[in-house]
Amino acid sequence: MSWQATAWVSTVEAGGASGKLLLYALANYADETGRTFAGDERIMRDTELSERAVRDWKRRLVEAGLITIERRRRAGGDFDLDVIRLAMGGAQPPANSAGGATGKSRRDHRQMVPPPPANGAVPPTPPYIAEPPIEPSEEQEREARAEGEGEKPEGMTKRAEGLFFRSFTAWDRFAVSPKAPMLEAWGRLTWSEMQAAADAVPRYLAAKKVAGMRHAPAISTYLDRSERLWEAFPAPVEAPKPAYAPAFGPVWAAIRMRDLVTGPKAEPSPLKGWEERAIADGRLDRETLLRGNRMRSGWPMVNALHFSAETRGLGIHGFGPAEEALGKLCEFVPVESECWKAWKLEHDLRGWPWLPDPGTMRGVYFPAGGPGGLEAFEQAVRGNHDAGGREAAE
Repeated sequence: MSWQATAWVSTVEAGGASGKLLLYALANYADETGRTFAGDERIMRDTELSERAVRDWKRRLVEAGLITIERRRRAGGDFDLDVIRLAMGGAQPPANSAGGATGKSRRDHRQMVPPPPANGAVPPTPPYIAEPPIEPSEEQEREARAEGEGEKPEGMTKRAEGLFFRSFTAWDRFAVSPKAPMLEAWGRLTWSEMQAAADAVPRYLAAKKVAGMRHAPAISTYLDRSERLWEAFPAPVEAPKPAYAPAFGPVWAAIRMRDLVTGPKAEPSPLKGWEERAIADGRLDRETLLRGNRMRSGWPMVNALHFSAETRGLGIHGFGPAEEALGKLCEFVPVESECWKAWKLEHDLRGWPWLPDPGTMRGVYFPAGGPGGLEAFEQAVRGNHDAGGREAAE
């Protein structure tokens, strides 16, 4: 592509948008002299013009003196690609073709294209000069209005003034009220006081509306530093979101194990009559039945955790720093690993209810160190770390 060819196309009148588009497509493949071998198929693809439109516009551009076409043949007599030359050198003769192409240069009302440098280098792009906006900005209008009315106090910064107008436009009768006393009171505030007062405006107006007041007090009264009315409407403190411990996670496991190691919370339910008769007949074992009753009724919270985790996949909503600290004492145990089997045996020996099916989870959490490290966890639960340390030292 030649920048000289593209620049030349921008200075001529082709007689129509399609003709101009065709010239730009030819310039895209032209060398610095304006010569190109672009065929009709390539031009059609680039311009999305039909074959007939390309041929018609090439004829019109030839008649307008904007291009010349040289037909060529190969040695065997077949036609080769045409040589198309853009009429970049010298003046183009005007012509009144059917397409309206005149070949007239438009340099009389466009910026002149500089001649190519002697060494063939690409000339530097002229610096961009931003044109001033036709319409004044909102900030300029506001400054002009305030200065014209003598309402802008001396020393008022644009930042402070902008915050004022953004914050108080919703105030009752703001548009028709004189701004001088408002801005004077506003200018006596510090920047932090301005921010606090502006932030409290929606809450202040809402409170006045709820109280049944048809009109809010004057803005200058609201901004009076001796009154400091905005401080009566502080930003609401968002309640912290309740903590959530997912099922089988470290905190969930810590809460579960804490309930187990502190012993059963209820007496096992008595054996039923048919169970007593089955024991008397030797068909059931009393110890086994009592053990099952103890698991089911001794730790109601643990069984509730198991039920929620197994049926709905729910964990525990709401826990404190103590539970979070105990959760840090737990470790991940893969399902069906040796440590997993050791924990299951420990539950059987102690008569604790075993975990529900974890489903697709790869593992669950237990106190670190396996069943052998359970003593350290129990000491953390009871808060007797020092006693445990003394016993270990002895």
